[in-house]
Amino acid sequence: MTQNGWARSAPTIAEVARIAGVSRATVSRVMNGHTTVDAELASRVKEVADQLHYRPSNVARSLSLGRTETVAVVVPDLA
Repeated sequence: MTQNGWARSAPTIAEVARIAGVSRATVSRVMNGHTTVDAELASRVKEVADQLHYRPSNVARSLSLGRTETVAVVVPDLA
């Protein structure tokens, strides 16, 4: 919680990009382990992400990939 009593929302990829001075695509590439990003830029992005405690959103990832990695079980109500 913050001083005013409200919970702070999780940092976004846009915030990481703005503070690191790179695009959201660059942050995405770094967080997904692509090797096409300059090592210095990748280091800066990782440092900012760590400072902000950024974690990629599972919901956003599910939307972009078109799958949720979720298994559903259907149980009939026999009562």
